[in-house]
Amino acid sequence: MTVDYLWKYFIEREDLGLIREISSIRDEYKRIRNREFFNQTDDAVELRILKAVLLFCLLQQLSSDGHERLKPTVENIELSFKGDGTIADAAGIVNQMAKKHCFSVVNGNIELFATIVDNAALQTKIAEQETKFHDLLHKKTEKILEEHTKNKMSSHSTGRFEIRVSDESHTTLTNITSSVRDRYSKGQNKDNASVCLWFVIAKNKKEQLLIPDKINSILSQLRDHRILMFTFPQLSFCHDNTALWGDYVRQYAQYLLENDGVTKNQIKTAYERLEREWFDKIKQPSAVIKVYSVQNGQIETKDTSWDNFKELLSDYVSRTLVDCVDSLASQITAFNNSDLKSWATAGIQFDAASGQYRQLVNGFKSQGISSDNGWFAQNPKHPLAEIHALFEKKIANSIDKGGTLSVRKVYIELQRAPFGMRYNALSAFVLGIVLRDILNKNYQWTNEQLTKPLDADALAEIIEAVIKNDGNEHMRGEKTICRLSKEEKTFVEKAPQCLALHLCRTRRSRVFWDKFKSVSRRIPAASHSGFCRKPSVSRVTKERTPSKKF
Repeated sequence: MTVDYLWKYFIEREDLGLIREISSIRDEYKRIRNREFFNQTDDAVELRILKAVLLFCLLQQLSSDGHERLKPTVENIELSFKGDGTIADAAGIVNQMAKKHCFSVVNGNIELFATIVDNAALQTKIAEQETKFHDLLHKKTEKILEEHTKNKMSSHSTGRFEIRVSDESHTTLTNITSSVRDRYSKGQNKDNASVCLWFVIAKNKKEQLLIPDKINSILSQLRDHRILMFTFPQLSFCHDNTALWGDYVRQYAQYLLENDGVTKNQIKTAYERLEREWFDKIKQPSAVIKVYSVQNGQIETKDTSWDNFKELLSDYVSRTLVDCVDSLASQITAFNNSDLKSWATAGIQFDAASGQYRQLVNGFKSQGISSDNGWFAQNPKHPLAEIHALFEKKIANSIDKGGTLSVRKVYIELQRAPFGMRYNALSAFVLGIVLRDILNKNYQWTNEQLTKPLDADALAEIIEAVIKNDGNEHMRGEKTICRLSKEEKTFVEKAPQCLALHLCRTRRSRVFWDKFKSVSRRIPAASHSGFCRKPSVSRVTKERTPSKKF
């Protein structure tokens, strides 16, 4: 007995009661028969096949995790009629019925389309969607690639890599705005030391062949940008089935036109399964990936795989962001962005750090990094030494000239190439390391209202605030680092006039201020406020000129 003979027992009898799924299958049979086979008898081969298909679909609905032999597939329909003398080509009949939109057959799987969508409207909608490969799939492909590569990017700061996906027709310079391009370009103000991972996908083999020229054109125009481009040369959407895109578009068009909620979900499940099957092939370890990059001004191409992808990214970052500190950290917590002050303190203390901070310190030490005063000078090309040297230069042009140092402004530079610092604990830790030696220089911090000595706690607070500000041009209540407070600077500038002294402001102000403080310790604090008042003529004539020895 073939499967179709079970129809009367399971579908037509009513003594066992009817559940919603059975009623739906019965209605679907009537709809298809009345539309396509209204003049045929019950034992017509098409109707026998239809009954078998619907029974398997019912089993799928009732038990989605059932045995493979209970699923609605072309193979199972063939097996159902094996040995039947009247049906010689069950698979051929199934495919013919699919062409009449009785159901869908994709890669051997059968899905129902219990719909009353008008055929003319359907054909119009198909025509609208068949050229929208990029629009329909590039965002979904981006999402699955981001998920698939997440672990492969875990040894780098969050946001270091940005994934883009386009089809052949959208792989053009006009499809990546200048503001986005600037993020990948050294020397631009908007450069944030990101690396673009640009995947180009193809609908079919014809489009696949056009991709290399498009990639070469992009990279030729963006040679100085951090961009890696990838293709899957053996995995176009229609690689295994040239008609797959047509099937996908038809299902998606039907989904757009369908009003019945249950049917709409069934159709969505069907076309999303096609997407998922393609995505699964892309993610396979055996998938061939071709990578395009610019090296020494020339475009180079090579094959790679997902197993080598992590190493590929690390090598590219070390080559294009030579002072990036990502590679110095081996623990994932260093890329978090919480408790930044504690991480900054650990960098300042270094040898005295404990707990999870000690783990990072030990990792740095294993790479030859130490807290010795001469370490930076002994390793001038190391990323930490380069960052330290940048701060030394900024200090020389600010504090040493009587101004203030804004760590925020320096950090904005450090966010760009070749450093690429990010909003995370590693950046706080590194800034603590490279700035700890300024605690020995008797500097102060000021927010233009208060001025206090710069100690380790204050420095850690400044570092935390700067990283949280994340490169913004303004920061409310910003604390800058200085040698003299605003009041002290005013005193130094006014003292020669007040005390009839002739001092070189730029070279002797510090000497004068140190001498003044040593003397002023013997003067009550309340008296200091009058030192800088401009004396009246009468007072000048009456008071004795202060000794120049002072």
